[in-house]
Amino acid sequence: MLVHQIFIDIGQGKTFRDNPIFCTCYEKNKRFLEGTGFKLKIWNEKEIDDLIKDLYPEYLPFIKSFPNPFYKIDFVRPLILHSKGGIYLDMDNILLEVPNLNSEYYIGIWKRESKNEFNNDILYFNNRDIYLNYVNFMIYRTANCKMPESWKVRRFLYCVGAKCFNQFCKKQGYKTDIKIIYKVYSPSLSWFKSFNIKLKGK
Repeated sequence: MLVHQIFIDIGQGKTFRDNPIFCTCYEKNKRFLEGTGFKLKIWNEKEIDDLIKDLYPEYLPFIKSFPNPFYKIDFVRPLILHSKGGIYLDMDNILLEVPNLNSEYYIGIWKRESKNEFNNDILYFNNRDIYLNYVNFMIYRTANCKMPESWKVRRFLYCVGAKCFNQFCKKQGYKTDIKIIYKVYSPSLSWFKSFNIKLKGK
């Protein structure tokens, strides 16, 4: 069984090995999963494009409309899982427990001071139909997004990112007090640079 991860060149290196955090997490997860029946699979952009062309060509026009390659990383996660099974894990996360795919789902949780929100940094649904439901939800949110294009990060989060996934999970009736089997190894906002946004103090 596969633990899927995605690396696309968004300005943080040509391969995941150019990113020290990704390398550390990869090695930790690889050692942790030895002998468990799970293996890491890192998808590159060509593999993703081939998968979409072969199995989901109806989504090609939508993908080609993305204003930033970061959109593709979030959008294709459920398509990979729908076609291949397994579990998705972001490159900067490490597993704390071996996934049990008899569980109904695994969903990321973003812990905030006031409340917890769902996050798409880990993703698994036992019912694979839910993945396509989520894909269609992202397309709907994008088509109906009223935010100005200058709000680059907010639009991304709303249309296909964590904010979109949070709303989808709420509509499905999931609860945030679920079992956590992973953690973010080194929280970073460096991905903002992919949107040509300069962080304060940087």
